[in-house]
Amino acid sequence: MLTGFQSGNIRLVTPASPLALNAFDNNQQIATVPAGLQDYVNLYVPAGGARSLLTSLLQDAIAQADRGNTAASVVALVGFIGAAYGLEHQGVVTAGRTTTMITQAAIGVQAVLTNQ
Repeated sequence: MLTGFQSGNIRLVTPASPLALNAFDNNQQIATVPAGLQDYVNLYVPAGGARSLLTSLLQDAIAQADRGNTAASVVALVGFIGAAYGLEHQGVVTAGRTTTMITQAAIGVQAVLTNQ
């Protein structure tokens, strides 16, 4: 099990196989699947109404895309982008973190439009 995602100081807290994965506490790079937009929302946005709003917009965009409703999916993603900017202006999320989320949302718009 890994911990430290919020702080950026990721550590192994439960032994994995083999048990000597990091016997000397050396810094290690761990390969993972690229994080999705929801992962960044969970990492960057404090729990509560703001995170719920972004999650709801993202889930709506995914559901609409799954139904083949490209326009509604794009509208939800654009709403996500607007909401993320709003959270930045309120000081809930930093500019850099907002940029990461809106960039991924914009890539989502492109993916939805490409796959229509």
